[in-house]
Amino acid sequence: MSPNTKTRLIVLLLVCIVPTIYAAPIKVIDDTTNAIILEQPAKQVISLSPSLTELLFAAGAGEQILGVVSYSNYPPAAKLIPRVGSYNSLDIERIVALAPDLIFAWHSGNPESQVQQLKKLGFKVYISEPKKLQDISITIENIGKLTGNTGYSQQQSQIFLKQLKQLQQTYQNKPKVSVFAQIWNKPVMSIGGNHLISHLVELCGGENIFKDHGDLTITPNIESVLEKKPQVILSTGMAEHGRNWLKRWQNWQSIPAVKQKQLYSIQPDLLVRHTTRALKGAKIMCEYFERARKQYKIH
Repeated sequence: MSPNTKTRLIVLLLVCIVPTIYAAPIKVIDDTTNAIILEQPAKQVISLSPSLTELLFAAGAGEQILGVVSYSNYPPAAKLIPRVGSYNSLDIERIVALAPDLIFAWHSGNPESQVQQLKKLGFKVYISEPKKLQDISITIENIGKLTGNTGYSQQQSQIFLKQLKQLQQTYQNKPKVSVFAQIWNKPVMSIGGNHLISHLVELCGGENIFKDHGDLTITPNIESVLEKKPQVILSTGMAEHGRNWLKRWQNWQSIPAVKQKQLYSIQPDLLVRHTTRALKGAKIMCEYFERARKQYKIH
């Protein structure tokens, strides 16, 4: 073998081997400030919340999901993925048997003791807890980095941010309409200022009548709703349930929203999940608020 041929072979080997040897580990900080470090992208993952299942698909990692929890119903392909329990009761044995490279967990939804158990068993766990709409794009990019879908996830993140900006520019500075959002019926439950729905109300130029409450959810009495005089009542009940919730408010005609027929229902999945579909829910909400402004002549 000639010296030149040997040199070319050595260079070729270095080109193939050196990047593998010296490839930097993947490092991402999750929403609890813990560092997730992987030597290589995770090829097989598990999602422990319906929202995270949606975000994994949004980041281009849908085909890498080994297992999901109940109510993971979007996109349709998610319905075909094996279940590993519910978000608040995980099937640890099933998760162990699937042997994922990485687990995506929900900080305020999954049982902390079971998440800690998974960590003690040696699993890498990314814990998600987005608080603002912009956090959705960050989560998509983090998922992309961890699963080897960086380019696609960044593209989807930018699309999300562009759509968010368009909604902000169109609606956020519109004349305010006061809004009562009902998320449950028995007992009547609403949302505080830190809830995703409250952020969507603000995005659309509305004002949550209970925005000053620090808790995510509250159980107001009827008198407090009457006192606040909301101009819009928004229900997140599913289909007929949501419409029935709204019908019950007809008993209180002194509420402006009831008197002016500004009662609306939106599919809950579009309002309560920190996913890209939240902007779809926001667009519907914004259009409802526009109707209210016309009704109250406050355009």
